Amino acid sequence: MLIASLLGMDPDRLRFDDPAALRSGIAARRASDFAAGRITHLDGWVVALTEARAFALAALI
Repeated sequence: MLIASLLGMDPDRLRFDDPAALRSGIAARRASDFAAGRITHLDGWVVALTEARAFALAALI
């Protein structure tokens, strides 16, 4: 599931009632991706895998 991989959570435990927690969780995963070298190239940009997943989710909406 794209959302679960974006947030790094078990799909059964996902909660969307705290936007601030979602933002900080995604920001932490993004920073961790860069620190661990989990990056990809997207149309000339270097992005963290978490960012790429967020872009994919936005494209589906």
